[in-house]
Amino acid sequence: MERFLLPDPLPVSGNLPEQWLRFKKQFTQFIDASDKADANAKTKTAILLRCIGDKGNDIYDNFTFEGVPTFDDVIAKFDEFCRPRVSVFASRHHFLTMKQNDRSIDDFITALKKQVRECAFGDLRDDMVLHALTLGLDQERTRRRLFETKNLDLEKAITLCRLAEDTEGEMRKLKLNEEVQAVYKTRQKKAKRRPRSQPTHTSSNKADKCGKCGTEHPPRQCPAFGSECYACKKKNHYAKCCRAPQAQSKAKRVYLVDGDSDSSILRIQVDKEGRRLMATINVSSESRSAPTALRCQLDTAATCNVLSVTDYRLLGSPPLRASTSNLTMYDGSQVPSKGRCSLTLREIDQREEILIFEVVKTRHATLLSLDTCLKLDLIAVSEHVSLVEDRTNDIDAAITEYADVFTGLGCLPSEYNIEIDTTVAPVQNRPRKVAYALKDEFLKKIE
Repeated sequence: MERFLLPDPLPVSGNLPEQWLRFKKQFTQFIDASDKADANAKTKTAILLRCIGDKGNDIYDNFTFEGVPTFDDVIAKFDEFCRPRVSVFASRHHFLTMKQNDRSIDDFITALKKQVRECAFGDLRDDMVLHALTLGLDQERTRRRLFETKNLDLEKAITLCRLAEDTEGEMRKLKLNEEVQAVYKTRQKKAKRRPRSQPTHTSSNKADKCGKCGTEHPPRQCPAFGSECYACKKKNHYAKCCRAPQAQSKAKRVYLVDGDSDSSILRIQVDKEGRRLMATINVSSESRSAPTALRCQLDTAATCNVLSVTDYRLLGSPPLRASTSNLTMYDGSQVPSKGRCSLTLREIDQREEILIFEVVKTRHATLLSLDTCLKLDLIAVSEHVSLVEDRTNDIDAAITEYADVFTGLGCLPSEYNIEIDTTVAPVQNRPRKVAYALKDEFLKKIE
């Protein structure tokens, strides 16, 4: 027995249930290795108390037994004392809300199997692990594939998840190699065009930055494509990169939010009237896995995300799901939805957010709704509202002074003859939010 190391004693502080299970496993291995598995109960109990430490001995001294206890009786007492004092309901809630959170598939499954032991699911244990695994996956594509698989069981689900994880890793490596090759070829072309009289050393930041938007992005994915310059009114570049005379003095300031490299996904810029907030986000779709820059307007009055057909085609026309929604615009007009599509947005901390967009045929910019803006921390809502001035007395005084205006419905100064065409069917229209005479001017102003 002296040839083997004794198991570590039970720690004084920490998670007692986990520490007891770990000690119990080490002690069982020690007993089997030292040929004491067939020893009598008194000998094995003495070895247990010698190895378990002061805390374990204090716990043992408080046990009561009927008659002479066997070794199994002592272990059963320790099991009962160290059993987690958590309700089954709480354990099941924790189990069903577990998320992968960037862990590997094997680590996530291990954590699920460890937690399910405390949930008392009985014969349904494997089915519940499969259910929690599907709900907690980080990758939406993998979850969809599990939903589409017939006769899915836990073993098959684990195999599919591991395969998806390995494939994702290989695709990242391949994509990185392609981007490196693209940058290398671009630099080679620039070096060939450079006159010999100029120095060959240039800053790598300047070589990688786009001359149209001033940021770094994959080839042919410039966020400025289709945009109008506020300085020269021409297309496909931002005002800060405009080469027209005096363009810098006319350009509006651009604000960068949470980022200083390619890991940044959000760039908010104010237009020339200073009344619209625009954000450029990098999203991917089922049709195009590479991130694509999508320029959106932050609309706090919108209740859903709206994707224009132009941007939808730019994203590779991802699959559409049926939608019966009719969108009501600011002027009261109805715009039918062509369908819904899901776009994946990777945040700065590498987490993914799934955004649902209604695809419509419109000439307006793609819109991010209030819920999405709050979810992505693009805007903040203040909970503090203060009363600036109490005008109650002024209102009462006005009603008293002009009492004739607020009494009855009022009459026209003379009689009028109104002729009605009885062949025309009557129509009841909703009240206009904007006077009809001001409609054109209103539309020009908000655009």
